[in-house]
Amino acid sequence: MTVTPFTPIRMGPVEMRSRLAMAPVKTALGGPDGLICARHVAYYRRRAEGGAGMIIVEPLFVDSRGREHPRQLAAHRDVAIGGLRRVVNAIHENGSLAFAHLNHAGRAANPKVIGESPEAPSAVTCPTSGATPEPMSTERIGVVLEAYRNAAHRVREAGFDGVEIQLGLGYLPAQFLSPRTSATMTTVSQARTAGVLLTRWSPPSAARSVTEWLSPPGFRPTKRSTEGWESTTPSSWRSGSSSGVSTQFIS
Repeated sequence: MTVTPFTPIRMGPVEMRSRLAMAPVKTALGGPDGLICARHVAYYRRRAEGGAGMIIVEPLFVDSRGREHPRQLAAHRDVAIGGLRRVVNAIHENGSLAFAHLNHAGRAANPKVIGESPEAPSAVTCPTSGATPEPMSTERIGVVLEAYRNAAHRVREAGFDGVEIQLGLGYLPAQFLSPRTSATMTTVSQARTAGVLLTRWSPPSAARSVTEWLSPPGFRPTKRSTEGWESTTPSSWRSGSSSGVSTQFIS
């Protein structure tokens, strides 16, 4: 059989009608409330009509303090579920899979948008905003971890086929793994963030499956299964690279 970009492919428990996937693109179509509007629905409907097998919706912030853009979409409150469901329906009606993309910007959060200092593993100034973040306490890390879990539960309720966790590109999880943004990385004994467990700095133990930490209420985390969630953590991310995502399938 000749394989083309339009040949269907099975990925975990889901099947894509083509091998084309749309990456999460910041549309800036929303407002300060972070909620879906009619322009979002029309935008994603048009992309699904184009034949993509999977559409990864633009970054959704999981905690108000992790918001990077004033028009970024939200997944940190239940009120967002209805609008997200409208987007998912528009994508599904045109034959594409819908994946959510969960994000916490960490020190890259916009201080003018969040109304306070950003947060990060260490007080290392962000070169983009010029803001110096507040170091996260163990308690605060737990709160953010719970925010990821709750956001995953909300997008599941909205009907998404899966979740992509942003673990790279200088955002919060990557900030814990980089010596340039985590001054205490070699001495952290038990710092947990979105899918990451750092007990000591060594690549084999630096990352754990996101399923262990992000399974929302009612989910049973599994690996290599057609039920529940299935995770992939790129080896480049496990070694501390700044590029990495973890994809979760929802069935």
